[in-house]
Amino acid sequence: MVKQKKVFFERNGWNGIGDEAADYYIDTVWQWSYILLSPLQIKRRKLLDKFIKLKVREYRYWSVYLHQYQNYLGRCVIWCKRENAFDLAEATEEEIKELLFIIGKLKIAVKDTFCADWFNYSFLGNEVRHLHCHFIPRYSSGREFCGIMFKDSRWGRNYKTDKNFVISEESFEDIKQKIKNALNNTGGLKWKTQMRQLKSK
Repeated sequence: MVKQKKVFFERNGWNGIGDEAADYYIDTVWQWSYILLSPLQIKRRKLLDKFIKLKVREYRYWSVYLHQYQNYLGRCVIWCKRENAFDLAEATEEEIKELLFIIGKLKIAVKDTFCADWFNYSFLGNEVRHLHCHFIPRYSSGREFCGIMFKDSRWGRNYKTDKNFVISEESFEDIKQKIKNALNNTGGLKWKTQMRQLKSK
């Protein structure tokens, strides 16, 4: 964070500003920026503020976050970074290509890490009107991780978020780190080749 502040203020010609003043300035700008946003933008901003600590990985057009409710072990949200992205049908060709690439890598990572049996993908936008994908691993039997038993009680049926299923921040971090590490290790020749092809187009 100190390095980020230094770069920010050097770019703006304010080299002599101290860390305390930098903290105050950045916090103030961030708070006042809410006044300039529409209610929809504020809702999206608050959602991102909440999930920023759960970020697993960032790509060019999308970011991957661990979902706050983990009754489906390894559940993630793939969030489109474009500000005015609302509908999957209106996504650009580049966004679609990268989304499929991310889903493929995430599927392998979660399958290898937690032995998921199936995967659900949903694009709803009912509560949060912004383009994002719910990536939900499904399990035919229970999985134990961090001393917690994760059970997919609706196996074979549509998924349902259980907001009463609460785990500790340490467990969240462990799940996130496992997925993050697995994503870094699922490169392989196949995925590296696909990424090169994606970047060349």
